[in-house]
Formats: sequence, structure tokens, C-alpha cells
Amino acid sequence: MNARSQLDIPSLRAQGKAVTKGLGGMLAWPALLRRLDRLDPSYRS
Repeated sequence: MNARSQLDIPSLRAQGKAVTKGLGGMLAWPALLRRLDRLDPSYRS
């Protein structure tokens, strides 16, 4: 990593929290499961 990328990390974390409202993966998992249901519903069995 270079000096610039080190400075961007806190900014990226703050932006991520703002976008996901602090939920992080809790926001993504339901969408991923819905997609998996559409692509291959047999994964549940």
C-alpha cells in the first residue's frame, strides 16, 4: 500500500457505514439469499 491508500481507509470505512447505516453484512445477506433462491432453490435441501 502506498501513503495515499493508507489515508483513504478511514474515509472508506465511514462511507461504508453511512451507506449501510451501520448494518454492514446484515444488509447484504438477505439480498444474497434472495439471489441464491432465484438462481438455485435446491441449495436449501
